[in-house]
Amino acid sequence: MNNKILDDQDTDFIILAGIRYGIGRRSYSAWLITDWVKNHWCELSDSLKSLVKKDIKSEIEMWDRSPELSLGDPCDIGTWRDFAKWLSKQHKDGEK
Repeated sequence: MNNKILDDQDTDFIILAGIRYGIGRRSYSAWLITDWVKNHWCELSDSLKSLVKKDIKSEIEMWDRSPELSLGDPCDIGTWRDFAKWLSKQHKDGEK
């Protein structure tokens, strides 16, 4: 599907900024952004997909090494971990 709103660098920046903002917040933002990304994954650019995977993996690994850093409340931590698992299952070409 070709969706013009998702087909530019400004939108990529906004999506990545939303993810980076949401990590560590104690609010509904973790669920909101991860759910949105999952629903629009096939429409995202390959470069954005790569950055999302890299950022989430890095944050989870950093938190695993230093639990005093926060991914948010327990429900938020679960959301980010589930999202990381979901991302690892996605094919490079966006299928699945």
